[in-house]
Amino acid sequence: MISDQSLTGAPLGTGYSAAWGNGQVWITGGDGAGQGSATALGARYDPGQDAWAKLPAMAQGRSRHASAVIGTLLVWGGESSSGNTLDTGQRLPPMP
Repeated sequence: MISDQSLTGAPLGTGYSAAWGNGQVWITGGDGAGQGSATALGARYDPGQDAWAKLPAMAQGRSRHASAVIGTLLVWGGESSSGNTLDTGQRLPPMP
């Protein structure tokens, strides 16, 4: 169960994507705590440790995108900070 303490290090903002895989919740992108600019940052939550860990930054900030974990984290599409539709994706390496 997510506790109040486990919110430390959690990503803030809107427009992010969340995916479940490898026993963890993966959150990427979004509007960077409501600042209106798409972020390239992300984090993963490990319920066994009740802790968040930062992910490597994506090559491009994106919000309102899709993501999936299939051994590795895949992100696709979304919008850039300027509001342009993105037709690109990225694969992030699996994390322990």
